[in-house]
Amino acid sequence: MSVIEYGILVVYTIAIVLIFMYAIAQLNLLVNYLGAKKNQIERQRWI
Repeated sequence: MSVIEYGILVVYTIAIVLIFMYAIAQLNLLVNYLGAKKNQIERQRWI
């Protein structure tokens, strides 16, 4: 493989890793949002 092919492979690999990390961060935000929403509903029930 030539240097250009290795460079393209590295760029695509970095892009895939960044997209995966972004998806994990979005999943974490969703979990935190749903947990906070559930706690808010439970607090309103006791008021």
